[in-house]
Amino acid sequence: RDLHRLIRRQRQMCIRDRLFTLSGEGEENEDISVENEFIRLSIDSTNGVIRQIHNKKRNLSLIMEDISNTRLIPWRLGILEENWTGKKGVFNLKTTWIDKFESFSFCHKDETSINLVWNVDSTTCVKARIDVPKGDPNSYFYVKLEHKGKEKIAMLEYPIIQGIGALGNAPEKNYLAHPYASGVLFHNPLELFRGPGKRPISFMLQADQGLPF
Repeated sequence: RDLHRLIRRQRQMCIRDRLFTLSGEGEENEDISVENEFIRLSIDSTNGVIRQIHNKKRNLSLIMEDISNTRLIPWRLGILEENWTGKKGVFNLKTTWIDKFESFSFCHKDETSINLVWNVDSTTCVKARIDVPKGDPNSYFYVKLEHKGKEKIAMLEYPIIQGIGALGNAPEKNYLAHPYASGVLFHNPLELFRGPGKRPISFMLQADQGLPF
């Protein structure tokens, strides 16, 4: 009887909302979206990963690379190592990264806004909201961490957008603005961060140091 209650809870719906286990098994894998007259964001309905950001006015898609065989994650948490002791003036956190969760759910407010919830475990929950207000060409990401466990969480990175490609026919004119420290502007980032001996943009997904992309 308890198992049947759990199954019913996992299939609860709120308007177009769904609750998924990590694998999303038993549910149709389809994208959901938020959009206005300028921009459309496509989101994987089984895990909350950003699948596409499309400029409707200029017909430009930000995610241009094939990510079908890539392990995609929507966010990641940096857990501070238990015995780590910091040094004054030195930012060198010793962290263990986690990006797995037990379940995911979403709730549409309307076509321009969506709430996303990832239950990491019984003590930790990541909540996010994506807004694309009418009349505004920008998208806005908000994130909140609810944590009642004993672990010390040093960092939360969200959103993680993988597969970003060049915009337009002149990639050498592309720029990447990043809010790290007081702000950094990179010219032609795909060329700058790729090639032999160069640090890839996805560096933060494999290591603990560097700029958080």
